[in-house]
Amino acid sequence: MEKHNLPFTLKEFYIENFQGIKSLHIKELPPNANWIFLTGENGYGKTSILRGITIGLNGPKDLNDSDKLLWSKEEITKIELAINHRNKNNGDTKVRWVYKDNKVKYSTIPLAAYGPIRIPIDNVSSNNFKSNIKSLFTTEPDLLYPIEEDLKDLYNERLSKEKGAINDYYKIIISDMVNNNFKINLNEILSKFKDNDLIYSYISKVNIQLKEEVLKDPIDKISDPDDFQNYLNNYSYPDDKFELISKFLVELMDNILEIKVDNKNLIFIEKNDPKTPKKSNQLASGNRMLLSWVGDMLYRLGIDRISKPKDVEGIVIIDELDLHLHPKWQFRLPKILSKYLPNVQFIASTHSPLPLIDAPENSVFLKVNRSIENGITLDRWDNKIEINKLLPNSILTSPLFDLDNISSTQTHISEISTEDEFEEAIYNKVLKRKIQELNKQIND
Repeated sequence: MEKHNLPFTLKEFYIENFQGIKSLHIKELPPNANWIFLTGENGYGKTSILRGITIGLNGPKDLNDSDKLLWSKEEITKIELAINHRNKNNGDTKVRWVYKDNKVKYSTIPLAAYGPIRIPIDNVSSNNFKSNIKSLFTTEPDLLYPIEEDLKDLYNERLSKEKGAINDYYKIIISDMVNNNFKINLNEILSKFKDNDLIYSYISKVNIQLKEEVLKDPIDKISDPDDFQNYLNNYSYPDDKFELISKFLVELMDNILEIKVDNKNLIFIEKNDPKTPKKSNQLASGNRMLLSWVGDMLYRLGIDRISKPKDVEGIVIIDELDLHLHPKWQFRLPKILSKYLPNVQFIASTHSPLPLIDAPENSVFLKVNRSIENGITLDRWDNKIEINKLLPNSILTSPLFDLDNISSTQTHISEISTEDEFEEAIYNKVLKRKIQELNKQIND
């Protein structure tokens, strides 16, 4: 199945004389790749490559942090980078050089880059969130934007809109019910709100559902004011920004059932303890990290100016994607991020095979190598092996991870279970014991 081209994707980059890179050139990267993964051993240069790509996308100075130079002045560094850029008007994709000949030639790419330390830090001012890329170039923890306040604002904004619509709509519909012996023409009621765009939009969305769900039943079921008020209060529509973002975060944080606002606090309902709502600072560290990091990412890519996450565009760079995450989350993360942010390209390093297994179609896999003679180099493997058809043990022993052996050195090879699933291994172990017991009985 052919996949659409993204608005901005890496096309080609050249890095020379930069943090262990002597000369590195990668080209012909596809315009429809949601993910580019970098694998390689510790100290082999994954971070150096991510930093070089970030400079190519951003320029040599962090313009949001006092024009700080992002490489050592002693290095005679050369970086060139081109992107695939999809035209919004006609959908055509063209190659555009972003940084070449020591000049920024195109500077409107939404960009966020993250180092490996993404633990949320409490009680930090919003003034500290100037740089979109700084943490990739330091060993300091990321200062992650606290999206909790924005979510509360979105919730309250929705609430005030709904209350206004509910109150006006309630007055008119009850009046019409009384004056017309409960024979309601919803289209006539709707026409009364045409001068109020906000309420008209809201009523338009509930109109169909009212017809289908309410008017089929006896009308006296909604003649009671409290019943009708409760009906509209419980109505939600799919384009609400709070609902879209909270749904994204709930799917991301697997053990969270619901996010809502209660008594001006953003609270989280957990699947394994639904009767004990928690604030964000009471969540487990993995959930806190995901909430803060993804919230920060949405903020950096301009969610405050965009109505839906799926319309967010840009490139996100992540060093050590798998850090702080349970294997189940490592496996799920790439696909969920691309489900809700289909117009964002992610470029990430990882030490785990799990993010690669279920990665979105057309993902790119790059292996980082290093030698005294050649410095840091890259090999591309997505065009050589079908990663999505391999199990973790096969990926670990593939050239992407270079493990010669993944079995215990303390166990004889004849005792190793080779089944693909744990349940099958247990079943075979029990079966083997039963056979041994049966053989013993026969021999006795």
